[in-house]
Amino acid sequence: MPRSKPPLAVWTATALHLGVMVIFTLLYPAYWGFDETGHVSRVLSSQNGDLFPTPGIEPYVVGVNDSYQMFDLKDQPPFITYVPLPRADRPSFNSLGGATSEPEPTSVPNQLAQHPPGYYALAAGVLDAVPGSANLSWDQTVGLLRLLDVLFLLPLPYICWAIARRFTRTRVAVAAAFAPILLPAFERLGGSVNNDDLLILLTSVFLLQVAKAMDGDTRIRVAMTMGISLTLALLTKGFALVLPPVAVLAYLVAWRRNRTPFPQWPVRIVVLAGAIGGLWWLRNLNVYGSVQPAGLTPAEANTVWPPLPPGSKVHVATYAHHVLDRMTTDVWGALGLTVPPSLPGWITFTASVLAAALILLAFVATFAGRRVVAQESTGRHAGAAPRVPAVDLLVLLLPTVLVVVPLLFHGWSDYSRTGQLIGIQGRYLYPGFVGLVAIAAVGADLVIGLLPSAIERFLPVVTCVLAIAIEVTAGCVVLSKLWLRKGSPLTGNLTRVAHAVGANSPWPGIVTLAMLAFVTLSALAALAVVSAADRDTTDTSNESLVPAGSVP
Repeated sequence: MPRSKPPLAVWTATALHLGVMVIFTLLYPAYWGFDETGHVSRVLSSQNGDLFPTPGIEPYVVGVNDSYQMFDLKDQPPFITYVPLPRADRPSFNSLGGATSEPEPTSVPNQLAQHPPGYYALAAGVLDAVPGSANLSWDQTVGLLRLLDVLFLLPLPYICWAIARRFTRTRVAVAAAFAPILLPAFERLGGSVNNDDLLILLTSVFLLQVAKAMDGDTRIRVAMTMGISLTLALLTKGFALVLPPVAVLAYLVAWRRNRTPFPQWPVRIVVLAGAIGGLWWLRNLNVYGSVQPAGLTPAEANTVWPPLPPGSKVHVATYAHHVLDRMTTDVWGALGLTVPPSLPGWITFTASVLAAALILLAFVATFAGRRVVAQESTGRHAGAAPRVPAVDLLVLLLPTVLVVVPLLFHGWSDYSRTGQLIGIQGRYLYPGFVGLVAIAAVGADLVIGLLPSAIERFLPVVTCVLAIAIEVTAGCVVLSKLWLRKGSPLTGNLTRVAHAVGANSPWPGIVTLAMLAFVTLSALAALAVVSAADRDTTDTSNESLVPAGSVP
């Protein structure tokens, strides 16, 4: 497929995405992110040279333990009642004990010791590279790590557009660039310290190369990019273990479709990359007898998640109901730890139904492709979307399926033992996010093809408006549910909350105001650009990006 420069709307979507994530770094006090204490502890340990902790016994470092105790309310809102120390008086991690690993007498080990060292080594290297980082206050160090995670997710709008444009018309692909901003939980994750963000970036880059390979691009550069992202992903988190077969499958699809010589060197490159990244997991198997050792011992796990009383029973149907409710809520708007508060239920329900419908439509359209292409001579407007090869969408879906299915089986094991949903979180769908966006975009392309052509012009601006509206809603939920006392309306208290957020921020007031100004300006710029683009009617072609003869 020929190279194409991203439209300006894609860059404004990226700026808006950046601004929203930066705001989320401010809306939550330090450590109020998913396992944020554990991730920060491992980064500090890595700075101290401890890259290979032992699962089940690795303690939280003293600097994290002591700084956590400084937040008097710990994880209990409302945060408006918390009076932080003046910024000049906030101690650094080093002054609090740094990476000293003296376990607290009653503390549970850091279960994140089970993860590979990739993210933590990179984050530790960034801290080492920042001049004066050792003297930063502890909350500024956490804030700096949060901004690093923001950078990891920054390319997602571009990658969503780059994959979607291979299967859809231009404006549908531009609308896909706003997809990350439609998920406040995704943006919130980008504004917290965790290894998921690096994994999401690497798998997204990987899936973009997979799409190129299936399109017949067997250049060594593509294989190298795929291989490097694969190796680094395997050294970041265990979910990447599903990626090596996807890489090989992509080249097999291209070889079978195009009847070209077998791409030996690209396949060798990705196989070698998988083998290099797999060395960590082979080490686990050799040292611990398990590819993915548990972060807690059975006794520790029973302390955190007590087993059900003897004679208690759980049912698969109840488990399935809880999982569906948790996942649909989590994916779109889990704004707390881990879920409540969330977006209003009608929003997450409607969004989940629409996303599922678009994904289903994409597969219906592609599997019916031959029949619809045959009708193209009738002049119907719907001839574009079904000409996408169904196997391409299946390969893009495969990483998500290979992650979710084992996760659900493991979750049932935990649920039957404890009656609790352990490890069932919507963010585990995010590594395959760009693939899901591309598939949903194909479904949206089919719907657009059935509507008057004028509707297509307004799709990017409608998506942009929805993205801004849902993020504003999410921000109001966080401010009213986490910062104010229960029952206190945000209206009338907004000034108090704004002052409290500013006082709690690790950065000086002028920096905090600049962050708020940036997200406002980026939202206005995105609206202006997509609105101006709607007046451009030059791109109304419904031609498929994939030749009809290549449809399976």
